[in-house]
Amino acid sequence: MTARAASNPADVARLLDRARQLQAAGRHAAALPLCQRVWDDSPDDLATLCQLGTLYHQLSEPAAALRCFQRAATGHLENAVVQFGLGAAMQELGRPDEALAHYNRAVALRPTDADALNNRGSVLQALGQTDAALRSYDAALALRPTLAIAHYNRGNLFRHTNCPAEALACYERALALQPDLMEAINNRGVALQLLNRHAEALEAHDQALALRPTDADALNNRATALLAIGRHAEARASFDLALTVDPNMVGARVNRAYCLLAQGNLARGWAEQEWRWRLPNFREARRELPQPRWEGGPEIDGKTILLWPEQGLGDALQFCRYVKLVAARATVVLEAPQPLVRLLCSLPGGGQIIVAGQTPPQFDLHCPLMSLPRAFRTDLATIPNETPYLEANPAEVTAWRRRLAGLTGLRVGLVWAGGRRDFDATLRAADQRRSLPLAQLAPLARLRGIDLVSLQKGDAASQARTLPPGMVIHDCTDQLQDFADTAALIEALDLVISVDTSVVHLAGALGKPVWVLNRFDACWRWLIDREDSPWYPSARLFHQTSPGDWTGVIDRVAAALGKEVAGRRPLPRRKA
Repeated sequence: MTARAASNPADVARLLDRARQLQAAGRHAAALPLCQRVWDDSPDDLATLCQLGTLYHQLSEPAAALRCFQRAATGHLENAVVQFGLGAAMQELGRPDEALAHYNRAVALRPTDADALNNRGSVLQALGQTDAALRSYDAALALRPTLAIAHYNRGNLFRHTNCPAEALACYERALALQPDLMEAINNRGVALQLLNRHAEALEAHDQALALRPTDADALNNRATALLAIGRHAEARASFDLALTVDPNMVGARVNRAYCLLAQGNLARGWAEQEWRWRLPNFREARRELPQPRWEGGPEIDGKTILLWPEQGLGDALQFCRYVKLVAARATVVLEAPQPLVRLLCSLPGGGQIIVAGQTPPQFDLHCPLMSLPRAFRTDLATIPNETPYLEANPAEVTAWRRRLAGLTGLRVGLVWAGGRRDFDATLRAADQRRSLPLAQLAPLARLRGIDLVSLQKGDAASQARTLPPGMVIHDCTDQLQDFADTAALIEALDLVISVDTSVVHLAGALGKPVWVLNRFDACWRWLIDREDSPWYPSARLFHQTSPGDWTGVIDRVAAALGKEVAGRRPLPRRKA
C-alpha cells in the first residue's frame, strides 16, 4: 500500500524535492515512497511519472518503469525524456528493437542528449550493428567527453570486435574519469589478458573484487589470469567462489573443467566440460539430432553410432583413438574434416569415414569425439595410449625416404607456429603464446649431425624463405596436401620438434618421437609439472619456465639433441 497522498501543493513540492535529493545520493529505495506519495496526489503529472519511472529503472524494476513511462507518453509522446525512459525500460527488458526505436526518437527530439546517444550505441551493439554503435558512442563523447560510461561501452565494443589494445585505452579513459567504475576495472583486466599481460590483469581483477568481493564475473576472470601464470590451485579456488555466487555461470564451469583436467582430475573434468555446449561459440558446433546421444551406457551394443568432431584438427587426432573401443561394441560412422579423411581410414576398428557436412547413413546413437573420454570414464590410469593408432601409407613413406636420402644427419621435423585465429581475440592471444619465430630455433641448426625439415604450414611457413645466416632448413611442404601426406613425411624422419599444434598429435598418434615446445600456461592436456604425456608415450615436453621465455626451452632442446646425435649410429648414405 502507498502512503496517504499529500494534497498541500507545498507538501508536494517538498516531498518531490526530498525524493530528488535522495535519488541523487543513490538512495533510491528511500526516495521511492516519497515519489509514490507525490504520484498518488498527481497521477498524471509528467514530471512525477518520469521521476518515478527513473527510480524504478534504478531499482532494477524495468516492468514498473515501463508502466510509468507508457502512462507519461499519453499526451506527451513527443517528449524526449519520455522516449528515453521507454528506451531504457525496453532495453532492460531485453527488447532491443523497440528500445532502439525509442532512443532514435529521443535523439531526434533532443540531438544533444549524450546519454541517449550512449544508450542507443549499446542497443546497436547488442543488435550487431557495431559501426553504427561506434558512431553513436563517438557522438555522445563529442558532446560530453567526460561521460565515463560511454568510454566504457566503447571499450566493450572494441573488446568484442577483437581489438584489445583499443579496448584497454577506452577502459583507462573511463577510469580516469570514474576510478570506482568496477565494471571498467574488471574489463580492463580482460583486455590485459587478451594482450598477454596476465600479471597486470590479475592486479586489475583484484582491484575490481576489492570493490565488489562477490562478483562472479570478476572471480572467474581472476581465475583465468591465475591459470595463465601457472597458479592452478588458486585458480581453482577462485572458480569455486565464482560458482558459489552463480552456480550456472557457464564460463566458470568450462574454465574450471580445464583446470581440473590440467591437475589430473579427469573424472570431474570430463563431467564439467560438458557445460561447453552452453557457450555461445559452441552452440553452432552442437548437433541437434533426433537420435539420442550416447553417454556411455549399454544401449550402444550392436547399434550404429555416429561419432563427430566438434573442435580443431588436433582434438580430432587425439580423441579418434576411442574409435577402436567404440567399434568393439557397435558399428561406427566417423565424421572427419576433409584434411583428415584419408589418414583416418587407417584407424583400427573399421567403420565408415564420411566428410564433415556429408549426410551420414542411418544411425541409432551419436557422440562428439571429445565426450568419449567421459563415456569411457577415462582417468590417468586408463587412458588408451597404445600407439601407433594411425598409420601412414607405406608406399608414400618409401617415396619420402627416397627424397630425403641425401640427408644423412638426424632428420628433425620442425613446426614453430600455430594457425592464426584472428577471428577470436582469446584464441589469437593463446596462439601468440604458443608460437615463436623460426629464427629463434637457429641454435638447433648450428648442431652438427642435424638436418632440419620443415613441417610448417600456413602463414608462418614463409619464414623458411628468409633464414638467419648459416641456418638451413629443407622445405617440401608444398607437397603436403592433407594429413596423410604429412604423416608419410613424418615417418621418414627421426624426430619431430613442434610447438603445441595438430602436428604434435599426429606424430604422437603415429608413435613417432615428438618433442613439444610448450608455452608456460600449457594446454590442459599436457597436465602440470610433467615432461612426459600419458596420452602419447613417444612425447617429451619442454616447458617454458617463465611466460614467454623460449630461450631457455631452446637451450634445453639443443642440449638434448646434442646427446641424441652423440649416441646414434649414422644413417647409411643413400642416393636419391
